[in-house]
Amino acid sequence: MGVILAPMTSRRTLVAAALLVTLSAATSCSDDTNNDSNKASDTTTKAAISKAEFLTEGNALCTSFNATAEAASATVTDQASQIVFFTDVVAPGLRDTMAGIEALGFPAGDEALLQGLIDDTLEVLDTIEADPAAVVGSGTDPFASINQQLADYGLTVCGQAE
Repeated sequence: MGVILAPMTSRRTLVAAALLVTLSAATSCSDDTNNDSNKASDTTTKAAISKAEFLTEGNALCTSFNATAEAASATVTDQASQIVFFTDVVAPGLRDTMAGIEALGFPAGDEALLQGLIDDTLEVLDTIEADPAAVVGSGTDPFASINQQLADYGLTVCGQAE
C-alpha cells in the first residue's frame, strides 16, 4: 500500500502510501510479547484458505482501505495535516486491514511468509507512530520492501505504491 510520506505530497501519493502502510501493517501486526493467543489467525484451528481466495479477499480489503484513505486525503494540505491524516486515518485503517487479512487465515505453506510480512508491517507502523514527523516529509517509503513482497505474492492492491 504505497504510502510514501514526503513533504506536500499529492493526495494520490498519500493514499498510495496509506495503502502501502495498510498492507504493511496488516502483514506485520505483532505485539512485543509474542503472545500467539493474541494473533488474529490461529492457523492450527482453521482450515487453510486457498491462495486464490486469499488474494481475492485480501486485495478487496486493501481496495476498501484505499477508498477510505482516498476520501480522507482531501484534508491533507501541509505536513501537519499529513501527520494527522497518518495518525487518524492511515494507521488505524492499516491496522484494521492487516487484522482483516490475518483473520482470513493463510494458504497452506505460506503461513510463515505472510505472518512475517504482517509482523514487519506492524513494526514499521509502530516506528512511524512513535515519531510521525521524522518520516512525514522525509521522502522515503518505509514500506517499500514490504510492499514489493506483497505485490510479488499477489496482493497487488495491497502492495501498490503509486
